[in-house]
Order: sequence, then C-alpha cells, then structure tokens
Amino acid sequence: DDAEAISKAVIIGDRSDFDSYIYSLYRNVGMSHVLAISGLHISIIAFGIQQLLTALSVHKKMSCGISAIFVMSYAALVGFSYGAVRSAIMISMLLISRIFLRRTDSITVLSVALAGILLTNPYSVFSKGLQLSFLCTLGIILSQPIINKLNEWKFFKAQETKGFTKIGVRIASYILPSFIVTFSATVFSFPVLCFGFDTISYITPLTNFLTVSMFSLA
Repeated sequence: DDAEAISKAVIIGDRSDFDSYIYSLYRNVGMSHVLAISGLHISIIAFGIQQLLTALSVHKKMSCGISAIFVMSYAALVGFSYGAVRSAIMISMLLISRIFLRRTDSITVLSVALAGILLTNPYSVFSKGLQLSFLCTLGIILSQPIINKLNEWKFFKAQETKGFTKIGVRIASYILPSFIVTFSATVFSFPVLCFGFDTISYITPLTNFLTVSMFSLA
C-alpha cells in the first residue's frame, strides 16, 4: 500500500492515499520535495520523451515541440502546482529556444517563470512552496559555473591520467557536481525552512545527494 501511495505521489502528485507517518519520514530527512511534482520529475519526463522521439527518428525541432506540449499538459494534469508550473515554463522555453536555434539564459528563464506566476496570482509570492521552488532553483543555477570548471578539470585529467587514477577522476566528476547542486539548493532554501517551518534537518544534504541521484538514475 505504501509503495502504491508513493508511486501516485511522485508520478501524478496525488497524495490522497498517503500515510501521515510515511510523509513525516520524508519530511524529517528533508526529502519531501521528491513527493511534490517539480523540476526533478518534469525534466526526466520532458527529456525522456524527447530521447524517445529522437530514437524513433522524429525531427529534432518537432520532438522539441511535442515535448514542450506534453510538459505543459503534464503540469495541468498534476494541478498546476508552483513547482510544476515553474519547471514546465522553464523547460518549455528551453525546448522552444532549440526550435528557433536560440540560446537561453537560466536567470532570465527563471525570472519569466516567476513573472508569469505572479501575474496570474500576485498573492502566490507568500507561498512557502513557491519560495522553496524558486530559491532552490536559483541556488542550482548559481552553482553551474563551479560545475563547468569541474567538467573542464575532468576533461584535462582524463587526458593526463590512466588506470585507477582515471577511474577515480570519473567517480569524482560524477559525485562532486551532485554534491555541489545539493549543497547550493540546501543553502538557498535554508531561510524559508528555518523561518517558515521551524524545522531543519541536518542530514538533508546527504539524503538529497544519495536519493536524488538514485531517483534520477531510476
């Protein structure tokens, strides 16, 4: 029963059958965001569909357009939650920019998503869910230059090293970006968690680092 309830929560955002004890376990280790439809879920679906269409030899621009339509439809299916709307707008803009062969700026796309939500409902700025969603995303975006430097380091080290050292470089290049992203999102969401929920989980960076990686891989 728990597996069914959790599956419904992470796929369609339906937590009607969710046991309060199970939810408290997720919340106490800082993993309740996995149960809320947001960028983690929508990006997997969007780019999964795009890769499937590419494998079926669908034209790249057409696959981007179909994926964008599907993303917005999925956001409607899960009830237009703030996290779902934010990620749907951002991913749709990224996909549309590929159709028109234009580059996008992450901060601009995030700002457009926020402006769109606030124009629809200005009072949503007081929502803790909206604040957490946008602050975590901002933290992830600002950590990207560090990750780019790590990727450059990985490239040069891979050329210079061999054997076990090369394997170690590859492992580090996978672990470090995940840790940096998790740490940045945790730091930026800290004020809202501290003053909005009066609860801080000290093991959140570790649980997010492990669980989000496995969730994405699965």
